[in-house]
Amino acid sequence: MLREVVAGQDGAQNEATTMARLHLASWLGLTGRTAEAREQLRVLRAELPVARFVIFDSLLTCQEALLDAVDRRTGPALELARKALRLSAEPLSQALTPHLYSVCLTTAAMALADADGGERAADAARCLGAAQALLPAGHVVAGVERRILELTEARIRARLDERSYRAAYAEGGGLSLAEATALV
Repeated sequence: MLREVVAGQDGAQNEATTMARLHLASWLGLTGRTAEAREQLRVLRAELPVARFVIFDSLLTCQEALLDAVDRRTGPALELARKALRLSAEPLSQALTPHLYSVCLTTAAMALADADGGERAADAARCLGAAQALLPAGHVVAGVERRILELTEARIRARLDERSYRAAYAEGGGLSLAEATALV
């Protein structure tokens, strides 16, 4: 259905096309079709003038970081996650997407799980714990966010034993946004 919305717009750029491309890129990336997802994001950046506004730039940068993390491109994923975290802290981003820094931290955690051959897996668990603890009150986790969380948790758990995972995750739950960001 998302592909039909994108294809049916005949090159027109409107809210439906933009949101369809964003959601399509998310699902493509989370189902292993990262090359297709990257193309959707490339088109958005190239054709959408508002992609330069902080809110859209933060969303796109976080998705680009996620694709690198899914592909286990740790260095680029962490670099983009740091940029996305900076952008998500901007007042406009906070006003419109107050949960975005949590998604950015979860994305960073996915990349950290593989960083330095898995040596930073405890930091990944801390980031994930912080991401969940820092979600705004009343936030309902959407399907894409849930899938990112599941993939991230599985990747971290593959690197840590249960006790280590739980301890690091709990420690992360007590971190501030600044402290969690410093782990990235």
